[in-house]
Amino acid sequence: MKFSFLLPYIVFIFSPLFGVFSSFFLNILFKENKMNQIQFVFLFSLFLGIINSLKVVESDLLNYEVWFNDVKYFDFLNYLSYLNKEPLFFFYNYILYYLSFGIFKVYLIYHSFICYFLLGYSVIKMHSKVKYSNLSLILSLSVLFLFPNIFSLSAHLNRQFLAGSILMLFFVNFVFFSKNKFYLLFISIFIHTTSLIFILLYFLKSSNSKYNRIYFVFPLLILFYFVSNFSLFNESINYALNRIENSSNSNLNLGYFEFFNYFLFLLICFSFYLFYRVSNLGKVPYLFSLLFLIFLIFNSNNSEISLRFSFYFYFLFPFSFYFLYYLILQKFNYNHKFFIFMGLTSLFVFWFLYKLFFGTWQYIDLKKVILLSYW
Repeated sequence: MKFSFLLPYIVFIFSPLFGVFSSFFLNILFKENKMNQIQFVFLFSLFLGIINSLKVVESDLLNYEVWFNDVKYFDFLNYLSYLNKEPLFFFYNYILYYLSFGIFKVYLIYHSFICYFLLGYSVIKMHSKVKYSNLSLILSLSVLFLFPNIFSLSAHLNRQFLAGSILMLFFVNFVFFSKNKFYLLFISIFIHTTSLIFILLYFLKSSNSKYNRIYFVFPLLILFYFVSNFSLFNESINYALNRIENSSNSNLNLGYFEFFNYFLFLLICFSFYLFYRVSNLGKVPYLFSLLFLIFLIFNSNNSEISLRFSFYFYFLFPFSFYFLYYLILQKFNYNHKFFIFMGLTSLFVFWFLYKLFFGTWQYIDLKKVILLSYW
């Protein structure tokens, strides 16, 4: 094994930040290599997990800490029905509790790493099919890891972050490889119910495809599950209605946040539209993002629905950026592309660091970990 491949791992032990940087430059300076790409995803995912383990437990994370610590009071089957909803998340929680030796900080590292690695692997898998430039891939991965709106979910709304990570793997397999890995969608739905909206992907496949039968079979399977587990379904519906009622009665003014979100969503739709114009693979992501945006616009007066569902657009952002960068700059020479690549990457680095140090969440010993080492 080449020393250049091992070097980022060695550096990471002494300084996680510089380990990530060394892997980043390894992917830029040397010939494109999938193992190097996986290494970048592995190290960056672990690095973000380490940062999340330093987070002061507050807001929704307080609930996740309670749910995590309560594992020791339940046997396996009883814990699956802990809140009478979304049992696969509590299956996941139960397993990670013992893998992390009951230490919540270790759990946050595991959780962040698993989710980010799934997301990063999905981007690499998409790249292996579309085969745009290596710079497009590394920029897309950098956006994934440095986009603050995604990172804010990673140790805050743990269930939706996990569901979204699994959904992106399903999305890539289904859209770009025509692989019907519906079990990934099934898993995500029973981690976070809002994942049901991705069933829409089945209906956007061309009518002459082999997925015709799925149009009817898959929704019926979901309906059968809910009917056969009516108490669980009823509990979930009541919970959702209460959240919606509370949010509808509030006078939440999203202001800048709402403007930024809709600008971002339009950018994602535009990116997938560009891809649609040049590729026969582009129909489904373009139509899906467009219909998803229409759904959010119609529900813009309901803060709970618009916020919860809009988070899935955040997951789509790095994938759309892959196309946006390549298709807009494809006629530029390499030097110009590289200059813009470094400029955009630097912009996301500064944005991420600013939100990390001056954002909503508080962290312990953050400067020490970023500049020196976690160990």
